[in-house]
Amino acid sequence: MADLGAETWIIHGTLMGWWWNRKIMPWDSDVDVHVSADTMHFLASYYNMTVHTSRTAHAPQGKNYMLEVNPKWINSSPGDSLNTIDARWIDMLSGVFIDITAVHRMPKNPSMMFCKDSHRYRGKQQEKVERITINELSGIHSIQLPKLGSGIQNLDDIAGEGFIRSQHLWHTRGLI
Repeated sequence: MADLGAETWIIHGTLMGWWWNRKIMPWDSDVDVHVSADTMHFLASYYNMTVHTSRTAHAPQGKNYMLEVNPKWINSSPGDSLNTIDARWIDMLSGVFIDITAVHRMPKNPSMMFCKDSHRYRGKQQEKVERITINELSGIHSIQLPKLGSGIQNLDDIAGEGFIRSQHLWHTRGLI
């Protein structure tokens, strides 16, 4: 996304996984990111249904990804529970995807921002998240995860999984 000029930041379970052990949570099946509404408009206007190749040390021959923007992304109402994902970055070989959700400013209160899944953010919180670097992620758990509160770093048992702090490892309860 950076190659397209699109700034993203991780959210939801993806951010929780990064907080605990820098990996995807064992029960999470995707990656979640936010973009600004302006960035989503840019992606929808110029890059919808385009294919991009990424070459890395793990895939020197390259992997193809398609950016698919939901035609209803512009509808920012949380009223449609089946329309909460604005776009997806899809691995064309495996089908694994990254969910992309736009963050909008509230018309009656521009210092507040929201996304379709009913999460709300105060302007200064979101601006901090927009400027975040990978090394700073451990400091923003109370901003992005308000439903779990500021004690998120103390939760060691979620969805039947336990966290072994000394190993920075999640495991299924009863298997270890």
